[in-house]
Amino acid sequence: IEGEGGDPEEPYLAHGWQPFSPLKWLGEWLLTQLPEEVPLTPGTPVRFKPPPGPTFSALNREAKAALAFSHLDRDGSGYLDHTELLAVAGKLRKEQDAQY
Repeated sequence: IEGEGGDPEEPYLAHGWQPFSPLKWLGEWLLTQLPEEVPLTPGTPVRFKPPPGPTFSALNREAKAALAFSHLDRDGSGYLDHTELLAVAGKLRKEQDAQY
């Protein structure tokens, strides 16, 4: 940082911080998602574990409505307040309206 005697060409990092490499993080995360029985050989296609629980298409109508409501209810209060309704309304577009 200029003015503090540091080298202006060298980026400043706070004590204990390290540069973040998103590709390295993604690679390490993907390796932790592999089942143990999968050999780690280059070029071998891998199927990752599916997420736990049923898929959205397997849910019944009530479960789908409950899941949608839980995502809309940001603070978990059990009802939608005006800020949550405005956030939903702001994301709607006229071309998304249902045609009856």
